Amino acid sequence: MTQGYQPREGMQAMRLAVLPVAHAAIYAALWWTSPLPPPSLVALAVAGVLIWISCIDIQRFEIPDTGAVALAVLAALALPWADRVALASHLIAAAVWPLLFLAVATGFRWLKGYDGLGLGDVKLMIGIGLLCGLGGTVFVVLFAALAAILFLLVASLKGSGTSMRPDNSAVAFGPFLCLSAWGIWVWGTFE
Repeated sequence: MTQGYQPREGMQAMRLAVLPVAHAAIYAALWWTSPLPPPSLVALAVAGVLIWISCIDIQRFEIPDTGAVALAVLAALALPWADRVALASHLIAAAVWPLLFLAVATGFRWLKGYDGLGLGDVKLMIGIGLLCGLGGTVFVVLFAALAAILFLLVASLKGSGTSMRPDNSAVAFGPFLCLSAWGIWVWGTFE
């Protein structure tokens, strides 16, 4: 074996080990730089769930149902119960955004013949809507979409396909949604 050579499985294991650490560093940077960070225990739990969902989605192109449920429960704990207008915004977002994502997923499947947006993303939007509210979730989706497009552009410039899909441009969308939701929530912007 030549020096510096690692078997393919070893490199994959190393990348998977770095994944949660890199996510945690990015999430921590957003939290520490935010003007009014949310309560720490809830925020740490939300960050942990979002990071877990992101890592699983990157590895398997799947958002675990338990992660989507855990996020929704934690978001419900963080809801602005005292402010009826804000509460309504969060509850409406938790109902509307999953329906919009389901419509997009169904339409894409009908047009292309394969899934472009999974049901895990649809379920994830319930927790994100509860967490960020109607106005915030608009920006979560916008920032996530722009980040995913930028990622695909960089990947195409590098000449590396990101999956085995027919168009060779699939990317796990959950991590972009999770990071955008975290940033919007901890910064308390766009509500």
